[in-house]
Amino acid sequence: MIQFPKLIAERVDQEVECGKYRGMFLPRKKVQLVSLSYSSGNWLPYPAAVLISRCRQEPNIQKSYQFVSPAYQTKILNDSSFLEQLRVIDIFGLSNWIWNQCLNDRLSKKYKEINPRGIVLYGGPNVPENEELAEKYRSQRLFVDYFFFGPAEESFVEFLKKLGTSQEPKVPGTFSRDEFNSLNLKSRHSQNKINYPYVDGTLEEFFRSEKNNSLIATLETNRGCPYGCSFCDWGGVTRNRIIKSIPAKTQDSIQFLMKQKQISEICIADANFGFFAEDLSYTKLLSRLKYERTEPLSVGLCGFAKNGSPYLEEIISMFDKNLHNRHNNTVSKVSFQSHDPEVLKRAHRENIKTNKLQSLVANLSKNKKPVQAEMIIGLLGETTRSWLDSIQKNVDLRVKNQLSFPLLVLPNTPLSQSSYRKKYEIVTKQIRITDQLMNIDLKGYQKLREAKKLKAKLDYSHDEFHSYEVVTQCYSYDPDGLINHR
Repeated sequence: MIQFPKLIAERVDQEVECGKYRGMFLPRKKVQLVSLSYSSGNWLPYPAAVLISRCRQEPNIQKSYQFVSPAYQTKILNDSSFLEQLRVIDIFGLSNWIWNQCLNDRLSKKYKEINPRGIVLYGGPNVPENEELAEKYRSQRLFVDYFFFGPAEESFVEFLKKLGTSQEPKVPGTFSRDEFNSLNLKSRHSQNKINYPYVDGTLEEFFRSEKNNSLIATLETNRGCPYGCSFCDWGGVTRNRIIKSIPAKTQDSIQFLMKQKQISEICIADANFGFFAEDLSYTKLLSRLKYERTEPLSVGLCGFAKNGSPYLEEIISMFDKNLHNRHNNTVSKVSFQSHDPEVLKRAHRENIKTNKLQSLVANLSKNKKPVQAEMIIGLLGETTRSWLDSIQKNVDLRVKNQLSFPLLVLPNTPLSQSSYRKKYEIVTKQIRITDQLMNIDLKGYQKLREAKKLKAKLDYSHDEFHSYEVVTQCYSYDPDGLINHR
């Protein structure tokens, strides 16, 4: 069995024995965390920051490890100075999502070429918890030493504490090339707490430079989701639990961010914002501080409370009036996905009361507040008739526009499990999108499209491709059934 931490421990032991560090403190291991955002957005490395923030609470970790500035911009892939400094990095950790997986793989391979004895850690939503999928994922990435799945703050702390000992770390919620360890994972999420990297100084350096501008900050007021939708990993990886932040700490975070002129947007990363009474007070605070601020700033959301709440209409109203997003779009998003009860049941959304959302939309439309309905094309059980009925329902509700998405297969969802696929006769295909198209802006894409010279303009021979798995067929429809209806 290959035990990478043991190799480092043996190297240090040999150096101590030969006198290099005799009578001295051992040097701290250097840790570089990376959270690559969209190339078109300056998202601060929040996933890396919460890990560092948690580790700062552990004196022994502080003594043994030095965290260098977390990286987040895709330009580091071709930054010779960044790549050169990887030679002295002992631990290289990356957060993996569908939009940065191929970029992380490229960066990690490069790190191993530069520093073969360094340790690569992978975490994030793209790391599978299912053992069968985990085996496939790691077999494709032999350059990665350890993988973390699910909420990882506590797993990461435990891993670092055990690293460098004579035994390989065996931490719940991790797997290596040689071992899969899910022991006690179900209780792990309840042990995690929300950390506050904006107020504890973890990200302070990003606000010192005048060069940093148009930064986007992620804010959690709670973590987790009580729903277990078959296409979404939010509920599953958090075991359908919600962990609330400390209101005073969240208010401090909001006040800090609103004072930073480099911030152009705050994105609230809750699955169900507006679910709790505190969310109303956070919205009021954001509205007041934005009014006092001289620099432009917008506030975005991942999702409103899916079952509604007594606070939701007032929150939506304040967002429409005071907290426009970066495109000055005041449309409120409501995630119906489908209006068919049987389809929603197969999607494990039967505990989300669609009638409550419909009532909310009706009230918003009545008060002339535009609504955008988010729908998913091809949910299991959907037919041409049910899909058209859902579109008609949105028309009846006076929805301003409908945004429709393909049904993607994400790791750590029921949709990714072989038993679920077999039950509903699911067929998928891989769609590969070149990184150049991911990075191009709207004007550039339109210019290429008008010229009709896409192939001539772009050279794919040395490019990475982002891979997406899309459902194309199930027991209720064939590949053309929903699209080519006449």
